[in-house]
Amino acid sequence: MPLNRRTFLGRSAAAGAGVAMAGGAVVGSAGAAQATGQGHGHGHGRPAKRYSFTVMGTTDLHGNVFNWDYFTDKEYDDSAHNDVGLAKVSTLVDQVRREKGRRNTLLIDAGDTIQGT
Repeated sequence: MPLNRRTFLGRSAAAGAGVAMAGGAVVGSAGAAQATGQGHGHGHGRPAKRYSFTVMGTTDLHGNVFNWDYFTDKEYDDSAHNDVGLAKVSTLVDQVRREKGRRNTLLIDAGDTIQGT
């Protein structure tokens, strides 16, 4: 079955809701354990565990795969000397994943991946 916009958005919403509910369940169970004196917070000899999660996002890639201006047929350059495209994004994402740990990162894209330049 081909993946159309409606199916994609529906599945994305369901996945997002699942992640939100799972996060709430983890926080809720930790809070309940501490409220009943069964947690490992203050007064129990161990500090509460802290978790870190990094969310990275992209948007408006406009079909730019490489740092290349397809209209002028030369490397892209603007007045601020910014690099563009998935090749640059990949470099930055890999760097963050090395620093934070691959399992502690999530990369999402907000759209406008193909149209416009």
